[in-house]
Amino acid sequence: MIVFYYMIKRLALIPFLCCLSFYSASNPDFYGKLLISLESQDLYDKTRTKLVSNSSRIGLKDNFIFNQNLKFTYQLEYSFDPIDGKADNKKNKTFKQRNTFLGLEGKYGILFMGTHDTALKKSQFDIDLFNDLSSDITNILYGENRVRDFIGFTSKTSQKGLYVSVNAFKGNSPDKRSFGDAKSFSLNYIKEGVKMSLSKDLDVNGLNTERLSISMPISTAQIGLIYQNTKDPLTGSSDNGYIISIDRKFNQNNSFKVQIGRSNMKLDSGKQVTLGYDYKIKNNLKMFFFYTDLSSMQKSMEKRISSLGMEYKF
Repeated sequence: MIVFYYMIKRLALIPFLCCLSFYSASNPDFYGKLLISLESQDLYDKTRTKLVSNSSRIGLKDNFIFNQNLKFTYQLEYSFDPIDGKADNKKNKTFKQRNTFLGLEGKYGILFMGTHDTALKKSQFDIDLFNDLSSDITNILYGENRVRDFIGFTSKTSQKGLYVSVNAFKGNSPDKRSFGDAKSFSLNYIKEGVKMSLSKDLDVNGLNTERLSISMPISTAQIGLIYQNTKDPLTGSSDNGYIISIDRKFNQNNSFKVQIGRSNMKLDSGKQVTLGYDYKIKNNLKMFFFYTDLSSMQKSMEKRISSLGMEYKF
């Protein structure tokens, strides 16, 4: 808690939070995650072993009702690094902003603004079994973007399991730097364990991306597929890529994971194969191991990583 209030004090948000807490119908939800691993990385020219904080985070969220049809919601979330104390090495800062927003939720959905993952990024659901780890799909695919100057709307899920997300935000291309120059959309379906999405980015980081995501249970396993195409409108170049994942649960405590991805987007003939194992100690605590092999025609970019870690949620 000391770390959290120190963060809020630095951001000069204590008065704001006090007001929210006073008017809120419920107590604010203080939450977070510690995700730390010991990694052996076999790189092109060397091998190194190090401790890694994998987007460990802390946050606060709450909502309160204005009237029968409208409520106010907010979330503050920041990553921190308990290993070296610097979550944002580029800016030499202790904390790095994650999804942080204010919103109004009504009978048709939620309208929110701030900093947030794009609709396309959210559309991958939980298909990336190694999200936030060194074998994240960001190694080979574009589209995993969190943006600022953001306004989004996500509709309520219909009885048929359908909902839509629409985002508009500030572009960062040389000729498109105004709010609304960049956009992200998704049409989603969630029902009886099946999740599907068609999503699209327009001029996000100068790229146009289309993505199909499917996740479904088969017996005791969850099968996931991502297929996407990314185009650079300036050069006309276009690349395809895919991710296939299988999460096989043996019981409530043990699961085995396999994930394969291929793409030329970031690496020439890029391929990533990852095997993993999770052991749940308690509902909010688990140990995990994974091995990933990232290969490419660019030999200097290849690497193999073995990782043993723990995740604690609160």
